[in-house]
Amino acid sequence: MFLLKVIAKIIAWDYRRGTWQHEFLCLTYIAALIFIPTNSNGWFIVGEAVDLGEGAAISLHRYNTSLFLTWEEGKPVPEFDVLREYISERFGRDTDLIRDEEMGPRHYRIIPRGLR
Repeated sequence: MFLLKVIAKIIAWDYRRGTWQHEFLCLTYIAALIFIPTNSNGWFIVGEAVDLGEGAAISLHRYNTSLFLTWEEGKPVPEFDVLREYISERFGRDTDLIRDEEMGPRHYRIIPRGLR
C-alpha cells in the first residue's frame, strides 16, 4: 500500500514551485543541457571515406558549422545523382546538396533540414 502511494505521488505530482518533484524535474533538465552533446559529430566521423563504386570515393568533413563532402583531385568526379542518393540515405530525404565553389572545385555543402 505504501509503495502504491509513493508511485501515485510520483506520477500525479504537484507542479507547484518548491515541491521536490518540481526541483527534481528542474535538475534533470539542467543536467540534460550540460551532459547531452549538441554538436553534429554523431552524424559522421570527420574525414570518413566513403567508396561510391566505379572508382569514385568521397570524404565527409566539417568546417566550422558546415558539413561538406569532397573527393581527391586524381579521383573521378562522382555523379551528382549518386551523391544525392547517398546524402538522402545518410542524412534524410530533405537534405540539400549544393556545389560550393568558394571552398574549392571539389566541394559540396550538405545542408540537413534542421540547419536551413
